Amino acid sequence: MKAALLAFEGCSLWQMGQVNQSLTDAGIVIRTLTPGGNKIRLDGQQWLLADSALEPSAAFDYTIVLVPGGRYTPTVAENPHAIRFLRQADSHHAWILATGQGVGLLATAGLLGGLQVAIDDECEQLYSYRLQNVQKSNQVLAVHGNILSAHAHAGASMASWFYRHVLLNDYLKKG
Repeated sequence: MKAALLAFEGCSLWQMGQVNQSLTDAGIVIRTLTPGGNKIRLDGQQWLLADSALEPSAAFDYTIVLVPGGRYTPTVAENPHAIRFLRQADSHHAWILATGQGVGLLATAGLLGGLQVAIDDECEQLYSYRLQNVQKSNQVLAVHGNILSAHAHAGASMASWFYRHVLLNDYLKKG
């Protein structure tokens, strides 16, 4: 398994911290993809270095895609390379894990129509025009097929679910 972390200016990397740790502990390589392969400033003003540029990257190389939320500008949600990447990942049934405003990016890519989705209030307000055809879950975590969505503060719930249902299952199959 190989994971891609899509990171944009204003990204809240802490939202995926526990998920990242679970993946790393399981021996999964996580590659950080950013626009242009440039370093980006996180929401806490720290800098994050990229492993690669998002633009030429192919989602078919990854079995897991992480989309943390953050304090994104409107242009982030409309990034055509992110939309292409997410659609490619969904087309080959990669696991797609999104938190906070990352769920809004999935909606912009057209991946959530008719799905049950965990949406926090901030994301719902910012992306209401993209979330009209989703079933809002009353839980902080929702799983629908290959897509896990969670509130910004629900990274621990996401990490726990993914470990129990995917990583542990994969380990037992190999075992």
